[in-house]
Amino acid sequence: MKMAKSSRHRNVPWGDLPHARLSSEIAQTIAYRSPHEAHYELQLRNLGMRLPERRQNDHVEYTRLISAEINRKLRICRDVYRKYLEPLNNKSRTAKWSVVLDFAVAPRASQILRNEVCAYLRNTKIELWMVEIFLRQNVRMVMVPLGRGEVQTPSPGELSLEEIIRSVVPDKAFQNVKTRFKKESFIVGGPFAQPHILRCAMSYRVSGEEISMLLEENEIWISQAGRMWDNVLHEIVAQQVQIDLEERSDAMAAAEVLSPFERIAGPLYSEASQRYTTIPDQVWADIGGKLDRARISLKETLEPTGKKVLRDLARHDIHITTWQKALVCESNFGVLETKIIVDGVLKYRGMLNRHSKRAVYRASDKYRKVLEDVYEKRVFVSKRSEIPTACEDT
Repeated sequence: MKMAKSSRHRNVPWGDLPHARLSSEIAQTIAYRSPHEAHYELQLRNLGMRLPERRQNDHVEYTRLISAEINRKLRICRDVYRKYLEPLNNKSRTAKWSVVLDFAVAPRASQILRNEVCAYLRNTKIELWMVEIFLRQNVRMVMVPLGRGEVQTPSPGELSLEEIIRSVVPDKAFQNVKTRFKKESFIVGGPFAQPHILRCAMSYRVSGEEISMLLEENEIWISQAGRMWDNVLHEIVAQQVQIDLEERSDAMAAAEVLSPFERIAGPLYSEASQRYTTIPDQVWADIGGKLDRARISLKETLEPTGKKVLRDLARHDIHITTWQKALVCESNFGVLETKIIVDGVLKYRGMLNRHSKRAVYRASDKYRKVLEDVYEKRVFVSKRSEIPTACEDT
């Protein structure tokens, strides 16, 4: 008679997880704003009111802030699901992380991106028929005058804005990127890239001259929607790279070998720097705590000047051995020289936190190079030869 599997060994179907409770926890975490982030919502609201004026700088800044907020929401989703799955059974941590990425984060990424693109287009006051011409292949048409001729446009009320955006950003848009990168070509801008929007416009029997005119009038929102798509894809790739680095397989990130310190500190600082203009001390302390729990040696990781600061402190019986303390330590303890003369030049040595942060910056730079190498090798910019010819009347 076979024994039933223990809870530590059993497989847990994805559908059996308490998704409603986890979604509630995600929503509560997203709703919380630290004092350092309070100004973002006001800034977005002011920018949103100015979008109909079609000023490039306003649109760029608006989509930059929206993209940062999308990343924040996706990372909260990732962290909540990872935390729940961690003690659930004895399956490998990275296997659980992969499940979270493909079944929790990626579908949410599509949903959030759709919502934000729809809000962006509404704030910009883009007409629905214009959106469909550039994002939807030819369906049942009516003729309307445009310039010297006529153009086919969708029948009124046929598709909502949400339905159009869903057609180009489906739920599976960002799932299984690791496998898909081996089989598919990804293009900068995704469904908002020129080859795609030109194919759609040409399917409505729009002439080349009219396409050029329409593109010039609508280039801002098309390009910024493409930026939002690129940001989401980049974040999904970043989360996949982190999983690969954790496995040390480097299946995607084969360009460079990162040390354990760089694999942990790089992503942590990268995410924090995207969220905060100036990273608060509490966030630095959180980064340090995670490095300490991973048993990353402070003494062995610092550069020679940082190690000298530790030695100087130790000679006065001041021992700092954790990243959590070092990253927020701004005191000289009355024993450190803040200024020294080197070859007749006055130099500032800096406190321990400066040297500790410098090591984190270095790790972030190496991590970013790996991530960019992965991204650039798999997501290409469309070339003029790949764009459908739109200079002839159809």
